[in-house]
Amino acid sequence: RSSYAAQWILLCATIQLVSSAPTLRGNLAVVGAETMVPTFTLAPLEGIADTHDNTASFPGAIALRYNVTKFSITGGQPYKGTTTVGATVHIQAGRKGSAGPAADFGAGLDLLNVLGLDTAWPHLTQLPKDLNFVAIGTLSFTFATNVTHTCDDIRLGQGHHEFDNNWWIGSKGCVSVPETHQFSCKTLLPPSKGGCRVTISPGNSDHEFEVREDTD
Repeated sequence: RSSYAAQWILLCATIQLVSSAPTLRGNLAVVGAETMVPTFTLAPLEGIADTHDNTASFPGAIALRYNVTKFSITGGQPYKGTTTVGATVHIQAGRKGSAGPAADFGAGLDLLNVLGLDTAWPHLTQLPKDLNFVAIGTLSFTFATNVTHTCDDIRLGQGHHEFDNNWWIGSKGCVSVPETHQFSCKTLLPPSKGGCRVTISPGNSDHEFEVREDTD
């Protein structure tokens, strides 16, 4: 009996120690008439959001530079910076849609100032209602001609449609043409004087914008 009592005290102490861990949920399973075996299941950690490498590519350019002056993201989601590699923008951030980033994306814009990729049917140009995040700043495109176009107020936002994390682009200085699905950005100043004259159109995926320079 004394041996059984010692084993019972040790078992109770082990149950109390393990069940105090914040990521475990403990319960006792009764086996037979006398033996009680502790069983535990691992519970998911709460309040920790993942950071993703979110990319938007601009084939047609050979290099990009994105000077982000404002970044808006759903509350509780991480943001670890925006970089460019070649013709691709990388945004290290979480993914959770909300109205806040969408409102910042659309502030001061009309329907003709935006272009969305893989949008919901009937695929009309419209302002997004929810976005995971939006970056706002000056985006510069360098082409094989060695000419750089500097485009102000370029807004890049990521949303969600069905199984895709689709991207949006918008700017007060750009106008979309629904019939051709082109997004034209033209300033009075030429690129040589810091201006922007490019045309952007949907690429081959939900995160690809084809871009070309306008020589007119």
